[in-house]
Amino acid sequence: RATLVLRNMVNEGYISAEDMGEALAASTKTTPADYVPATQYAVDWIIEQLPLLTKEQGQSLVVETTIDTVLQLKAEASLRKRLADNGKKLAVAEGAVVTLDATGGVKALVGGRSYKKSQFNRAVKAKRQPGSAFKPFVYLAAIENGYRPESIEVDEPIRIGNWTPENYKQQYLGPVTLERAFALSINTVAARLGQAVTPEAVANVARRLGITSPLGSDATLSLGTSEVTPLELTSAYAPFANGGFAVEPYVVTRISTKDGKLLYQRQGDGLGQVVSESDLGAMNILFRAVVRYGTATKADFGNLDIGGKTGTSQDYRDAWFVGFTPYYVTGVWMGNDDNSPTKRVTGGSLPALVWKDVMEEAHVGLEPRILPGRMSVPEPEPTVVADTGDGLYGDDEPAIEQEMVEPVPRKKKKRGLFARIFGLNENDGEPRRRIRRIGKDGEIY
Repeated sequence: RATLVLRNMVNEGYISAEDMGEALAASTKTTPADYVPATQYAVDWIIEQLPLLTKEQGQSLVVETTIDTVLQLKAEASLRKRLADNGKKLAVAEGAVVTLDATGGVKALVGGRSYKKSQFNRAVKAKRQPGSAFKPFVYLAAIENGYRPESIEVDEPIRIGNWTPENYKQQYLGPVTLERAFALSINTVAARLGQAVTPEAVANVARRLGITSPLGSDATLSLGTSEVTPLELTSAYAPFANGGFAVEPYVVTRISTKDGKLLYQRQGDGLGQVVSESDLGAMNILFRAVVRYGTATKADFGNLDIGGKTGTSQDYRDAWFVGFTPYYVTGVWMGNDDNSPTKRVTGGSLPALVWKDVMEEAHVGLEPRILPGRMSVPEPEPTVVADTGDGLYGDDEPAIEQEMVEPVPRKKKKRGLFARIFGLNENDGEPRRRIRRIGKDGEIY
């Protein structure tokens, strides 16, 4: 059947005879029996959008997208490998990965570990509790109301109505800065802040940044009890990476007919500024701390300026890491379709490792940049024992410090049919420069 389809594509002028030979040769390679490229999740999503973008459906269309083929395959491979190596012993079966550029363009989208076994696109359609990955909206609401990273809150038992949020093993640190509380994902502080600014204010911030799913109105919202999709949550982090501008995720940039008639051309890059420069600087101090000494040190690599937030829902049912640089934001979710608990999978463990795999690939050859915002980069605080679990929707174990490994240059290779269809750039095969070091003073070395 593959030969017949490819021969028809040659006859219609879509590909050359040489392309057909490459495709047939590739199809003979040994792959797992359940393997269908996870790119199919992105293809399905693209097809779903076409009727919304053009009325002309009864003809062959040329659809140009934002998908980066190399990054897409890396995201797929990393998710499959991490789950294959650890899924059984940690009782975690599924995951999703989304990578966006600064404008909201989808560079990679993986909706599950096996498209053949399940065509359900978890990246776009699975609504899961984000746990502590929702806390950035709480802290931004607080910062907009006068709090700063150095502001002091007390980590101690708290009761809000009938709800008593707890830290792991009921351990409390006493007075802590907001930076430290965010880095270590302390539940009681987030709950206090949520009450101080009101759950309504938290929900308004989340919606302003891009959360579209229904949000609760009670105190537990601060600890991530309202469900969101991976694509939705990842896009809501984009303003922290791009200078404070909200984005609407997109994947199709242009649609035309085979003979070149333009049917659709994407216009515009965003939805306007939603975070001020000073508040953005304060937030990025918090995000940096998570990766430098908090719950996501496993995500750190290449001396890049990285920010992010882990999240783990009750009973370890959902594990998240959403992180970013000035270039890209990537969100990773892991869990089970039946919502059963995992064996202590946290956002700072497997999701952070998948995130690192994907973002290392994304940044090969890119010049280092500093995260946006006016405030200066603080000295990291000493590493302390973090909140390693929760009584309700809490938090992640501090990851073990990893050796920093620079990405190696990729050898130039010929663009194949798959790469051309998904828009691999001509220079993507060139050896890329190594990431240089960013000093604590913000200088690049």
